[in-house]
Amino acid sequence: IDNCLSNPCQNGATCNSVAGGFTCTCTPEYRGTFCHEKEACNPNPCDNGGKCLSTSSGFVCRCPKGFTGETCSGIDQCEPNPCENGARCINRYGAKSGFACECLEGFRGTTCRDKDPCHPDPCANGGLCTEIGGGFTCNCTLGFKGSTCSEVNACLPNPCQHEGMCREVVGGQGFVCQCRQGYKGLRCGDKDPCKPNPCANSGLCIHTSDGGFVCNCTIGFKGHDCKAHDRCHDNPCMNGGTCTLTTDASGYKCACENKYKGANCTGELLKLKLLT
Repeated sequence: IDNCLSNPCQNGATCNSVAGGFTCTCTPEYRGTFCHEKEACNPNPCDNGGKCLSTSSGFVCRCPKGFTGETCSGIDQCEPNPCENGARCINRYGAKSGFACECLEGFRGTTCRDKDPCHPDPCANGGLCTEIGGGFTCNCTLGFKGSTCSEVNACLPNPCQHEGMCREVVGGQGFVCQCRQGYKGLRCGDKDPCKPNPCANSGLCIHTSDGGFVCNCTIGFKGHDCKAHDRCHDNPCMNGGTCTLTTDASGYKCACENKYKGANCTGELLKLKLLT
């Protein structure tokens, strides 16, 4: 039986009748059981001596050293590898033809030559590293300071209460609080009864152990807050009279010597002669 009578081979192929069937001898441009598939590698689409390999979807080119691309028509910008420090080179095609380098951690730049100042991260305690002018700067988290955020900032967050101003001690070993008027204490947490000064007429306010105050009044004034005039300070009692403070309108009274009288002891007592 001639299995080639139906001429199953296509595109000018030669049919060979064999026991139980047939085989097709294809022309160079075709392949497949019936020579119905176009041979993608004939003629060879690969330029510059590239080797063509047929695939189910078409072909691939194995390019010689120095060439790249789908048909080996492009110059291989990655041969020799321009990327330094172990970086991977990738060819680019089209408008941005050339190459790109995938740098390893710690390197940067077009060819990965430059060291990344932020790798490994020099900023301690969660500080954010930013490259600047070939170096780096650290944006420190709250509570830390210094070029690498390794120093504790005693004034952040502010330990001073009631809007007190915090100032670090020289050497960074603590802080002092400059309290607002009306407050005192290490952290400005205590009310200051002497601010503003409750003592009038330039009286001196003195703190007491119970959290209160007493006023040391200036000459001529008296009272809890130095508002009252001391009427006896300039002794209005004349002629050796003794001044005593009172609560009436005058504020004092005079105890006169025997031969004087009057509010201020300015009047003389009359001398009476006994008639015999």
